[in-house]
Amino acid sequence: MIARFDAPARQNLGDAGLAWFLLLAGAVTALWVFAPTRRDALDSDLTLVFIGAQLRPGAPFGQ
Repeated sequence: MIARFDAPARQNLGDAGLAWFLLLAGAVTALWVFAPTRRDALDSDLTLVFIGAQLRPGAPFGQ
């Protein structure tokens, strides 16, 4: 049986499908980005980059 949908129903179905796709793609991307920091936070390059960005030469302490 083939269900026939009118134009607004097809639009809503397409919007819902796109929303789910973007949600899943964002979740997978976040998993790939934050996976190295979940294993050992102090052994991550992200930690070293953050520390290096905070220790700017010539910057006053605390700024």
